Amino acid sequence: MKKLILTAALIATTSVFAQESKSVKKVSTTDTATTSTAEAPVVTTSPTIIHQGFRVAVKKGNYDGTMKFSSIIGSVKRDIDMKDKLGISVGYELLRLQNIGIISNFTFRQFDASFGEFDFIPNKKINAYTLDGSATYAINSMFYGMGGMSLNYTKLPNAVDEDTGKSYEHKPEIGYGVQLGAGWKAHANLSVELMYNYLMYNGKYDVGTELKTEATARGFELGIVGTF
Repeated sequence: MKKLILTAALIATTSVFAQESKSVKKVSTTDTATTSTAEAPVVTTSPTIIHQGFRVAVKKGNYDGTMKFSSIIGSVKRDIDMKDKLGISVGYELLRLQNIGIISNFTFRQFDASFGEFDFIPNKKINAYTLDGSATYAINSMFYGMGGMSLNYTKLPNAVDEDTGKSYEHKPEIGYGVQLGAGWKAHANLSVELMYNYLMYNGKYDVGTELKTEATARGFELGIVGTF
């Protein structure tokens, strides 16, 4: 009888230990699975932004120009002297450190032009409007380069018939241009830029027959830029 009781107790004890062992294994397996499926955090970095915001600039350029008049009977092309008065622009910029950014400007320029033998244009002032966009790349927090294209709209002065005194209005058309330059960010809110611009201006006079105009302006321009 005693042997039977001892045998039953031993079986019960062995069963309890077996159940505890299984529970420990289950917990261990669950912990291992949890550890193995956990993902390491992903660290993402964004390009450093040197400046992002609006800009206002005052510009002064040194330009050479050409003027071409053409009609159904022929064409004539001459160099013209162009003196750039101060230009003013407003725009937006996003400068990234060692990454591609953008600069866009809307610029007004006024030129004093000498048309030479084209004396049927007595007024020498040319008003030019430009919308440009450039890709930028900043090599460090101070110096950056840029290059892009522009759309140009320029109204030439009225042409005057010397015999009748009749005035003919110039009708502008959209022209194109390219620009290339570099900038120095002297202060958080102040930059200096040197640009080379090649600008093309198109239009026409209706003087009984269509007289087309094709003008170009090319030269260097220095700009003082305030950013905010």
